[in-house]
Amino acid sequence: MDDQVEQRLKNNPKVRVQGDQYAYQAKYDIKNQMQLLKILDRTPEGMPIEDLIDCYVGVEDDLKELTRTGEIICLKNADKGAEVYYSRGPTFLVDLSGVATVEAGSYLAHSSQDITDEIRRGDAFRVGDNWFRVSAAVKSSSTTRPAPFAGMATKSVSSTRDPNVSKKIKYMFKFDKDHLPLDVPFPDAKRRNVASSDRWDLLPKRGPKFQMVKHGCSNDIRQLWRDTLRTWPSDRAEFDKKLVQAGLTTQAKVDASRRQMKRRLKEDKKKNRPRKQRDIKITNHHLIGTKLGEILAKGGQEQFTLGAVKFEKN
Repeated sequence: MDDQVEQRLKNNPKVRVQGDQYAYQAKYDIKNQMQLLKILDRTPEGMPIEDLIDCYVGVEDDLKELTRTGEIICLKNADKGAEVYYSRGPTFLVDLSGVATVEAGSYLAHSSQDITDEIRRGDAFRVGDNWFRVSAAVKSSSTTRPAPFAGMATKSVSSTRDPNVSKKIKYMFKFDKDHLPLDVPFPDAKRRNVASSDRWDLLPKRGPKFQMVKHGCSNDIRQLWRDTLRTWPSDRAEFDKKLVQAGLTTQAKVDASRRQMKRRLKEDKKKNRPRKQRDIKITNHHLIGTKLGEILAKGGQEQFTLGAVKFEKN
């Protein structure tokens, strides 16, 4: 290797030297999925894809799968359009209604109850021990099986609204009271390859049954919260009165809370004592005979002001 090239490599902060070998130094020392999750937990502001993409072999696959299962959240930067990854934080799972009947290799599960009000297309949910997304794959002339995240504008979706509501889209799989479409085929515990199944687009009528869960509260409960919110009193005193009437608190607790609030407001109104600016004495002998010294000499007999600081002549 050329000596000049070798010296440039050694001086490059993005290059790690190990004996006679050179390796790229990633921005973060992340070597596996567990370390990836830990650093995301410590970075609430999120981490852009460019900071993670070269950490270790397979990091892209880990990010994709962790996002698909909802363990982490992926959003696009509004300005650059780049993907930014966030930790989901503490896990909060809720049960969905009914049970799902599944068949290995199928993209469809049969739900014993209508859950279209509880989850939407693109939402992450778990069937048994396996995580899926409600398929948003768009119907096409191709007979190939859909890819994960097919038909989704972003990898993480909001359950507050349906994706692609402004477009008239025909989806590949039905999503109704009976059909629960999956973004990937249900795995077979005995066989690794289930993609060759001829029943990949058929609704299973017989098979194992599993309970289903999702991240956060279901959409019908969220809507109930919004509807209830509209009837809440806007006046705090009236709101406290309603809580007391419902038996959710007592008048004594309400009165104690009001006294504490008044005490805090009173403390906030206290004015801070103005601090007197301390006069600073300096020696200006080194300025004698200079233009700055002449300017300062034109000040008062005992003191002069320079900016916001008052000086005393010596």
